[in-house]
Amino acid sequence: MSNDQRIDLEKIRVIRNCLIKLFHDLHIGGEFLTLFAFTNATQSGQLKFHREFLDTLQSPGKLQEYMEATVIPAIQANPDGRIEIDSQGAITITEKQP
Repeated sequence: MSNDQRIDLEKIRVIRNCLIKLFHDLHIGGEFLTLFAFTNATQSGQLKFHREFLDTLQSPGKLQEYMEATVIPAIQANPDGRIEIDSQGAITITEKQP
């Protein structure tokens, strides 16, 4: 993998740490580790980040703020949904397919 394809693993850790507070089972995958699948006793869902969004954030601290203020509330409000973050940070929520 060349340097321009590497993702900042600290940002992946920030996302993981935010999700693991709510969900006991977390799987990370996708081509650039940008797909997160999670479950707990009452909820299962997916969170996908557009790679460009993660690359444009300057610091893991900004990502943590975004996760806590925007993403986590969206996950909690949409149990069992699929949440996708586009390249500009906008959220799209869809129902998971049965």
